[in-house]
Amino acid sequence: MDDVSIKNEYAREHPRTLSSMANLALTYNNQGRWKEAEELGVEVMETMKRELGHGHPDTLSSISNLGLGHIEQGMYSEAEEMYRRALQGMEKVLGAEHPDKLTSMANLASIYQMQGRCKEAVYLLEQVVAAKKKVLEEVHPDQLASQHALARAYQANGQIEEAVKLLEQVVAIREQVLAEDHRSRLASQHTLAEAYQANGQTKEAVKFLEQVAAIHKQVLAEEHPGRLASQNALAGAYQANGQIKEAVKLLEQVVAIHKQVLAEDHPGRLVPQHVLARVYQANGQIKEAVELLEHVVTKAQALPNDHPSRLASQQALADLHAELTVSSDSA
Repeated sequence: MDDVSIKNEYAREHPRTLSSMANLALTYNNQGRWKEAEELGVEVMETMKRELGHGHPDTLSSISNLGLGHIEQGMYSEAEEMYRRALQGMEKVLGAEHPDKLTSMANLASIYQMQGRCKEAVYLLEQVVAAKKKVLEEVHPDQLASQHALARAYQANGQIEEAVKLLEQVVAIREQVLAEDHRSRLASQHTLAEAYQANGQTKEAVKFLEQVAAIHKQVLAEEHPGRLASQNALAGAYQANGQIKEAVKLLEQVVAIHKQVLAEDHPGRLVPQHVLARVYQANGQIKEAVELLEHVVTKAQALPNDHPSRLASQQALADLHAELTVSSDSA
């Protein structure tokens, strides 16, 4: 290989180099190194715009990747802008059923859902599912993943019966084609349990979540996010089913593990603390509930103003103070 070839091979404008840079930016995102991810992602995007053009599929994918990083940081408005820009370009250069376009639509729907714009999320995901039905088999993983996402949006939008019906279909198929400990099978069982709980079917929810938590205990490390999430959900189901002591015990274990592995203001750490505070409240442990919620609200100040964890903790603390005021006045 001559000098010119070597130079071209390793130039930052070379497609292979840009692809490696884009992958590295995604890795930074996964590691929580968001500043580095954004700086590298912007460089990739601007280089692709210059070398390939604004409408090139790779350029549009680089815009979507930047949006993904913004989602991870809770910067939903910025993420929405990125995905809208990407979709506008994809409408012109890609077909209606192109995987990249459908992925961007699904990601935009997730942003809407995080912002509480559930009706818009449902509208987009119904389009995604309909498009995939035209080109994928019923048992295809991508089709099932889209149906799973749509069911979650249905639930968030208050369409509980639709969510339960769709999730039962997804679970039935995944139980036929996937191993007992496959993460997609467990995820759909977990989500179905949450839908059951929202539908007042608390015993069914507890049954499913106990199964999921038991398998996670066998195959995942104690601090694994998936295992902790299933325990957190099981605690919520216990509470809904009137098993308050079991809920408190399990949540205290989850919170203790999160303290070991996550930063104080990490959303993943704040959520179970919030849930534990509400369970304390249900169990009559008002002092513990107030102290824990005040702690969560303080740490959540580091999150964006519209972050769900920040808003939820503030509302929960306000509700608890209002309830205590009413109780005091009544006494």
